[in-house]
Amino acid sequence: MSAYLSFLSQYDFDIKTRIYGNWYDLTEFTKNHPGGNLPLDLINKRDGTGLLKLHHPFSSKSVLLGMIEKYKLKNTEELNKLYDLPEEPFDYSESDFELELKKEVKNYFLNEFNLTEQTNIRNSKGVHLLNKLVKAPIERLMHIFILTLIFYVTVYYYVQGNWIALLFLPLIAWIYSVNFWHDATHFAMSTNEFVNTSFMYLTPFFSSPLSWFHQHVIGHHVYTNVGNRDPDLSHAPDLMRIHPSVALKPTHKNQIWNIPFVWTMAVPLGINFNSDIGGIINKKYNRIVKYMKLCWRYYLIHILGRLIYFSTYIYPFFVFELPQAFLFSLYPPLMFSVLFMICSQINHLSEDTMLNDDNFYKHQAMTSNTINPESLLVFFFTGGLNIQTEHHLFPGINHWHLRKIQPLVRNICIKHNIQYHEIPTMWDALKNHINYVKLMSHS
Repeated sequence: MSAYLSFLSQYDFDIKTRIYGNWYDLTEFTKNHPGGNLPLDLINKRDGTGLLKLHHPFSSKSVLLGMIEKYKLKNTEELNKLYDLPEEPFDYSESDFELELKKEVKNYFLNEFNLTEQTNIRNSKGVHLLNKLVKAPIERLMHIFILTLIFYVTVYYYVQGNWIALLFLPLIAWIYSVNFWHDATHFAMSTNEFVNTSFMYLTPFFSSPLSWFHQHVIGHHVYTNVGNRDPDLSHAPDLMRIHPSVALKPTHKNQIWNIPFVWTMAVPLGINFNSDIGGIINKKYNRIVKYMKLCWRYYLIHILGRLIYFSTYIYPFFVFELPQAFLFSLYPPLMFSVLFMICSQINHLSEDTMLNDDNFYKHQAMTSNTINPESLLVFFFTGGLNIQTEHHLFPGINHWHLRKIQPLVRNICIKHNIQYHEIPTMWDALKNHINYVKLMSHS
C-alpha cells in the first residue's frame, strides 16, 4: 500500500497555493497533511481558499491558518504576478450564515455519534474522529458491495452476448458507479488516501479522475454557475447555450432539439475524449481550469485508465458479428451518458439557480437544487446527487449522511433569507431545466 502511494505521490516540484490572499509553500506539509498529498495537488499554483473551506467544515479559519502559518511566504505580490491568477469572485470571510451552518451541522454529528466538543480523538495521521465518522459508514459499504456483485454478474452475462444483460447494463453500471465514485473524488469515502484513490479506479464509466478533478472539484464546485470559471457551463458551446456567458449563436435557436445528441455524447465523446485530450494539450480544462502539474507516474495511471475505458468499445468487435458488435459497443456508454446528464443537469441549470452572491457559502446554497429529498429511490438512483445543496456546502461528507442534515440546512438558509431551492420531483426538476434551455436559446 505504501509503495503504491509513493509511486503516485513522489514530487519533483514545489506546492505553492494562495489562501485568503496570502501565499504558502506547502511542499514540506505534504509529508504531514492528514488527507494525503492529492488534495494539495488540487490547489497547487491556484487559489485554494474555496477548496480549503469546503473540505474542512469543522475547523475554523484560525485553526486552519494556524496549521500552515510556518509555511507562509512574504513575496505575495511577486507570486501574484508570477502565476497570474484571475481575481476571485467571492468574499471568503466567515459570514453569520456560514458560522451558524457549520456549527449546527457539527453539533448534529456530535450528537449523532455521541461525541462532545471536547472529544479530541485523532489517529496516527492526525485525522479527527468526527471527520472519519462522516465518511462512508459500514452499512453504505455493504450497499456498495451488493451493487458491485450485481454489476459484475451483469457484466458476465453481457460479455456472453446476453441481450437482457445488454439492456440493463447501463442502468446497473450507473447506479453502481454513482453511489461511490463521485464521493471518492471528493475524498468522502474515507479519510484514507489509498481507499479514496482505489474507489476512483473501480469503474471506468464516468471519467478519468484527473479530468474530473479539474472539471468538477476544482472548477465547478468552487465557482458554481460563474461564467468563464465553471467549466460545466461551456461543454458544447456551439450546440448548447446554458449560461449568459456563452455567446448566442444561430445554432442555439432550436437547441432544445440538440439535447438528444448532446446528452448521449456528453460522457463518451465529451468528458472522456474531447475535454480529456484537449485539457492535456491546452493545459486547461475546457480552456478555463489550469491543469495541475503532476509527476509522470500519475499521468501513466491516467493513460492506463483511458486504455481500459476505450477497450470496452473495441471488445465486442472481437467476439460478436458486426451488427451485434455495434450495439454491444455503443449502447452501454451512450445510455450511461443519458443517465448521467439527467441526474446532473437538473441540479444547477435552471432559471431559479442563476443567481450570484459575493459571499462564498451563500452562493453555493443559492445556485443548487435539492430534489425530492425524502425519496430513498431517487437517492439511490442519483447516488445522492439529488441532495445537491447540502453536497455543495459539505462535499467532503459522504452523501449517505446528507439526507439527515437536509432539513437543518434548509431551515438555516430560510432563517438567513437565502433562497433554498427544493423541488418536489425529478420530473419537475427536468421540466425546469428544459424550460431554462428554451429560455437561453433566444434570451
